Amino acid sequence: MLIDFGDAHMFRLITVLLLLATITLAADWKQARIADFQDVSEGAGGTISGPASNGVSTTPTTHAASTILKCEVTLVLDGKTYTTQFVQDSHFQMTDLERGKFIPVRIEGKKIAMQRPSDGKEIKGKILREEADNQPPKK
Repeated sequence: MLIDFGDAHMFRLITVLLLLATITLAADWKQARIADFQDVSEGAGGTISGPASNGVSTTPTTHAASTILKCEVTLVLDGKTYTTQFVQDSHFQMTDLERGKFIPVRIEGKKIAMQRPSDGKEIKGKILREEADNQPPKK
């Protein structure tokens, strides 16, 4: 089924509105400079328990180590320095980042959304610190 817009004027109006909406969404992303990053992974331990495989009524307990891979990133944007943490996984690794390079970010209240360098998909992290950038401009 085709949509009948009635006349060319209505079609142009809808086209302009869609274009403005697209520009508005794209305008949220700004280029931030990666000032620093470091590994802040957390080690955690847990226990695994379950029924004995040989039918004995005792329950064996095993300690299992686990690690939550995290990366602390410091970004400079609009005269401020933001520090945040992102979880590392198979799609985002700390090694994807490069100091001094620019990356698309968006501030969302107390969180920062960043586009992954590998595929451009969005990841979010909580803002840990926000400071005014007091460095004099480079000559």
